[in-house]
Amino acid sequence: MMQTTTTIINTQEEADKLLDQDGSLTVKGSLDIRCPLRTKGSVEAGGSIEVGGSIVAGGGITAGTSIVAGASIEAGHYIVAGAFIEAGMHVEAGWYVKASQHIEVGVHISALVFIESGTYIKAGSYIKAGSYIKAGSYIEAGDYILSIIFDIECAALTTGTLPFWRKFWAEMKPLKKWKNKILDKSNCWTDLRALVSTEDAKRICAWDGWHPHLRWHLEMFLGLKKSIDFKGRTGE
Repeated sequence: MMQTTTTIINTQEEADKLLDQDGSLTVKGSLDIRCPLRTKGSVEAGGSIEVGGSIVAGGGITAGTSIVAGASIEAGHYIVAGAFIEAGMHVEAGWYVKASQHIEVGVHISALVFIESGTYIKAGSYIKAGSYIKAGSYIEAGDYILSIIFDIECAALTTGTLPFWRKFWAEMKPLKKWKNKILDKSNCWTDLRALVSTEDAKRICAWDGWHPHLRWHLEMFLGLKKSIDFKGRTGE
């Protein structure tokens, strides 16, 4: 069995010496990056990519197995891992984020196009994509989960707060009773949740004007459900 070689990079200066004419860093084995890394082009590894701090690439970031960063992972194009993606802070891609296994971050995950995981997706704050969000298992966010085209596919969904801005919710028919409280920025999300009784919450969520994605967020935010269990694409 062949052993995978690992390229160790201790400084940005060391990394710069390995860049090609396009400003890209490519290795056949794995990358062990022991400093914050920034490249004009892409970063590609046949094995894993491990970064002690953050990695920022103007192009894409691709690993044959896992991508792990102590802080953040940012790419102007795509972020793709043959195994899993993990970051202590955020993951952001100008195009898409895709992992054969899980994606898990301490703060948020965002992509202009899609986010896709073979197992679960988990973020301490929000998860947001311009197109679809798909996971083989569950999707969980400390704040909200938002597909701009309302296309989410997973087995279970868990959120903590609501997407969009305060004025959006304040103008919704079932919430106008609490409009001034919602618009008052001195009230945090926890304060707003406490204003609504269980019976009021049921009436709010029963309104037939909600898109299913917004109703799900409300049901969890108002404490009617801890998570939403479902299967299949929900964008149709």
